[in-house]
Amino acid sequence: MKLDQVVWGNSVSAWIAAAAVALCTGLILVAAKRLLARKVGGFATRTRTVADDVLAEVLSATRPWVLAVVAVV
Repeated sequence: MKLDQVVWGNSVSAWIAAAAVALCTGLILVAAKRLLARKVGGFATRTRTVADDVLAEVLSATRPWVLAVVAVV
């Protein structure tokens, strides 16, 4: 298959580039989520406010497939 062949209105090379961008974006989102969950979770244990506790719970409960959807969209 040639890279200049058109599939669903885009060239194969454009599809490959889009897939690479989505994959990199997904990996960055997963890494950022892990880092933020760890940092916010540690901060939340040292404070008495509820807002940071909620944020820590939301971050730790976020599933990787949600981040994958965000990366593709």
